[in-house]
Amino acid sequence: MKNTIKAAISLGIIVFFFAAGEGCIRRDNSEQRRSIAKAKMSVIEVAIENYRLDCDRYPNSLDELLQASAELEGKWDGPYLKSSQLLDPWGNKYIFVPEGQMNPGSYDLISYGADGKPGGEGQNEDIYND
Repeated sequence: MKNTIKAAISLGIIVFFFAAGEGCIRRDNSEQRRSIAKAKMSVIEVAIENYRLDCDRYPNSLDELLQASAELEGKWDGPYLKSSQLLDPWGNKYIFVPEGQMNPGSYDLISYGADGKPGGEGQNEDIYND
């Protein structure tokens, strides 16, 4: 299981740097940050899936990816991420909604963009996982 986690994290890092490199070609910094936000979401999604496989459920919050609750003693095999990986490119925490509204039957992972507030346009536009 540890090798799977390491491989998933490595893949996420490659995706992250690919998105960052792709963005360097663009002039619009907000588009670069949006690409990085989506790539970081992919890394978080892999961590959430690894958590689910180990603990037989999705986390209630992203904090559960960092530290085990007492009820999961013996199942939890994390930490699944570093706390810095839970920050979007603007330094705001990603929002985790266990009962997804944009992804019914699953969960939503959200970056509120540059302003860190729901809604907005341009660089302040919300970014959701697929």
